[in-house]
Amino acid sequence: VPCIAAHAVHLDAREMELLSTREVTLVHNPSSNMKLGSGVAPVCEQLACGIPVALGTDGAASNNALDIYREMRLAAFLAKGTALDASALPAATVLRMATETGMKAMGFPDSGRIEAGAKADLQILDTGDLSLCPLGDPLSAIVYSADSCAVESLMIDGRMLMHKRELLTLDEERIRYEAVKSARFITDRTTG
Repeated sequence: VPCIAAHAVHLDAREMELLSTREVTLVHNPSSNMKLGSGVAPVCEQLACGIPVALGTDGAASNNALDIYREMRLAAFLAKGTALDASALPAATVLRMATETGMKAMGFPDSGRIEAGAKADLQILDTGDLSLCPLGDPLSAIVYSADSCAVESLMIDGRMLMHKRELLTLDEERIRYEAVKSARFITDRTTG
């Protein structure tokens, strides 16, 4: 400890009680767990035990999209559906899981929130994006409606990495080329 434990789908009450006394953050990966047929993590129970739960996407092999916005929506819907309770895992809790809780677990306690003294890490969403239109309640819109295409700018520690959907530090064309080349290489080796 401190420790980050991914998935944690099949914890019993005794295990959750034990984890609540340690510096352990669980990472809920709903798309990955659903794709692999692993089950649904009892996130509401984990949180009720006092265990910090962050939100993750896992890897490309078990979650093709790697879209934290999809994960927020799915996490909220799974919790509500399994609890048969529309108030289970509210939007504010899900957003905190996707931001502040995960950043703290990864060793960045001054990130994941917008307030004095926090790192200048932020995403700027285009509220005119179709996934956010009409906007209504911004918090609900971010968790239940937005997708990653709504992100128009990204700043990390005060440094703009993407501005108005233009990557400023990475060569997107080169990355796409290398990804396609690598995928073809893997496909050729596994099917040949």
